[in-house]
Amino acid sequence: LAALTIVVIPLDIVSENPLHNLLNPRTPHFILQAILGRRIHGMTAGPPCEIWSQVRERAMVNGLTGVLRLLSAPWGKDGLRPRQLDQLFVASELLLTSLLIFAALVITGGSAIIEHPACPQSPNSVSIWHLDLVKRLLQAPCVSLEHILQGPLGQSSRKPTHLLCLRTPHLQRI
Repeated sequence: LAALTIVVIPLDIVSENPLHNLLNPRTPHFILQAILGRRIHGMTAGPPCEIWSQVRERAMVNGLTGVLRLLSAPWGKDGLRPRQLDQLFVASELLLTSLLIFAALVITGGSAIIEHPACPQSPNSVSIWHLDLVKRLLQAPCVSLEHILQGPLGQSSRKPTHLLCLRTPHLQRI
């Protein structure tokens, strides 16, 4: 049996290594080349959820301006201030990079998990799970959407969460 070496490459927006910084424009190209060259076979990602958060909706109900995305404008609503646009841009770039890497792993036979809050209860709430891009990925036979509660796993609240899973057939059992 051949030895298997697993190397974990942490990617973030505060990495000291420029190629590990997801906001570096060269990083997605570097990762995609490594996936296509069969040097990367999997990933886990948790793109920022605060822009999609139901907490922002509650703030809007209480008279605060919290919502940056709408069901009718999932990539950003009109009239945002520069600071809000910056936050929206960073969160969107990280989500799109995660989905791009996920799609590349679909093509090359890899495995992946993207974690994000579960679909909100309100049918008017925006969520990544409503995005056409995510719906298209879910059409692949090797992709599934799993539901977990983080509370039983040690979180202080139930925190319903969806996992976009690629070739993880035993995840729900585990």
